[in-house]
Amino acid sequence: MSAINFSQWPRMSRLMDELLDADAARRTEQLAEIAAHDPQMALLLARLPARQVEVDTTHFLEGTALTTADRVSLVELLAQAAARSRARLWPLQ
Repeated sequence: MSAINFSQWPRMSRLMDELLDADAARRTEQLAEIAAHDPQMALLLARLPARQVEVDTTHFLEGTALTTADRVSLVELLAQAAARSRARLWPLQ
C-alpha cells in the first residue's frame, strides 16, 4: 500500500467515513466516482476495509511483542538504571 501523505488525510478520513457508512453497492459506486477523479485515492480507500478485517482477525495488539528473554533483559536494564540513580542520589552508600 502506498504511504498516506499527511495532506491527504483530512479528505481520506472523510471519504472513508462515508464509505464505511454505505452499503456494499453504494460503496462500489462511491469508489468508482472517486476513481474517476483520483485513482490513487480510490485504490487506497478500497484497500483500507480489507486491512481493517485483517487487523480485527489477527488479534492485533493482543499479547506481547517481547519474548521471555527480552522481558528479562528489560528487567535487568531497569534494575541497573535504578541502581545508577540511587548511586547518584546517595553517593555515600
